[in-house]
Amino acid sequence: MKQEHVSAIHPATSIYERAIAPSDLLDEKEAAAALDIAPGTLRNWRSLRIGVRFVKIGKRAVRYRRADVDAFIASGMAQMEAA
Repeated sequence: MKQEHVSAIHPATSIYERAIAPSDLLDEKEAAAALDIAPGTLRNWRSLRIGVRFVKIGKRAVRYRRADVDAFIASGMAQMEAA
């Protein structure tokens, strides 16, 4: 019988099923700085439902998962390489 390597975090577990540490969440200014864009651009993207995925905490607080910001950057790089 073949044994499978089991990692500390099961690969089938999605990032959204794992606990998110506060350091994994960026506020609007931090996310905008990471993307080198204005915070207003993120607000516009949210209203148009485009751009980086975000999380609402309560009624007003908006946060961005660091992994989503990194994925958004990586997807842009992939599009540039394909072009």
